[in-house]
Amino acid sequence: MARVLLCEHDPHLGRILMEALEDEHFEVLPCTTIEDIECALDDYPRAIVLTDSWTDSWQPDLSATERAAMMQLAGRTIVVVTTGRAWAQRGAANGLGPRVIVVPKPYDLDAVLDAVQAAVTEQGRGGRAGPGV
Repeated sequence: MARVLLCEHDPHLGRILMEALEDEHFEVLPCTTIEDIECALDDYPRAIVLTDSWTDSWQPDLSATERAAMMQLAGRTIVVVTTGRAWAQRGAANGLGPRVIVVPKPYDLDAVLDAVQAAVTEQGRGGRAGPGV
């Protein structure tokens, strides 16, 4: 069973995502911070990370802190990021590297599940996911 580390700042949306992922037979481990994700990756290095864009800044652009955190995590695993921020709409996600998949908000739940499944498949192959996955 594939593991997904879920970090979603909205508790209601987090519950919806958790239930949907569990219905698709993923093991979901909730995380609150990037530190939680990094610790969980120490125990489960093949886990996929599903997170909304980091909440340390509500600016329309991706902050340097957020970009660095996503790139650091993407060096360890494939990261699926959901965001309603303007940078995702402008295609700036390409600068995050091939192991970050961005799903712009608002999204259809199936789009998130498809992105997570694509990440799991690529991780299993030792491959590299990307924004087009």
